[in-house]
Amino acid sequence: MRIELLGIYAVEASEPCHLLELMVSEHVGKVDIGAFTQEQAGQPRPNWQVPWHERVLNAEGTMDVLGRFSRKVVADGNPLRLVFYFHYLDLDKPLITPAGEIALQRPQERPPRLAFLKYDPPD
Repeated sequence: MRIELLGIYAVEASEPCHLLELMVSEHVGKVDIGAFTQEQAGQPRPNWQVPWHERVLNAEGTMDVLGRFSRKVVADGNPLRLVFYFHYLDLDKPLITPAGEIALQRPQERPPRLAFLKYDPPD
């Protein structure tokens, strides 16, 4: 499995939040979205942040192909474009993924093609 970070976009919210866009490739089978996390010093792993309102997009990243949130998605060997919101992202720490750690980049302006994604805060 190979995971590439395509972008990090700041989100206007009442708590720190970012939208992450990633491409999963070279994989067949389930991709556990809940395995994407970031270490929080002094906290047990179950308390670490995980993705919120994850979506699978088409190859161009212009529309949601599942129309729902899913903790586990299935990759068929073709590249799989994922987006999800992540609260309290620490840009100085790597993102832990099912394929290992990924260094984070500075947030960039959200591309217009992602304007259809609306942030909905947790209850």
